[in-house]
Amino acid sequence: MKAITDINPTPSEAFKLRNPGLFGKTERFNPQGPAFPTSSNARTRLDACNKTETLFYHYLQDWLFDGQVIDIIVQPAKFFELKGGGTYTPDFMVFAHGDLERVHVFEVKGGYRGPGWEQGYERYKRAALEWDGCIFKFNLAEFDRKTQRWTLRGWK
Repeated sequence: MKAITDINPTPSEAFKLRNPGLFGKTERFNPQGPAFPTSSNARTRLDACNKTETLFYHYLQDWLFDGQVIDIIVQPAKFFELKGGGTYTPDFMVFAHGDLERVHVFEVKGGYRGPGWEQGYERYKRAALEWDGCIFKFNLAEFDRKTQRWTLRGWK
């Protein structure tokens, strides 16, 4: 059996970094960073949100759970797999420490009704129909810019 140095006698530092097991190190390289979200990850995800979603994030923190300790996950990637294909990524998932048996899922909609709006709403409805009730509580949050108020509707 050939060794890596037989194939490439002078590997680059980048190659060594990406393949530490070939050079005697047993630690695995993780190109995507830490497995658990850090404050910098959450900040990056929040920066990717639109204005309405950012407003709702602050509304969640300040008002909605009335002083309860909560953990908010911003846009967890492809969290719900849907029957018939496709996935649904909610805008926010909230874990309230006082209600450990329920995970609140929020889809945020504002005044925009252009391309992509219907697709997001349709996926929300499909995911809510399939997953609501077990431990997930699906909610649709709509913001009215004229009155500057939120309307929250549960799925059922």
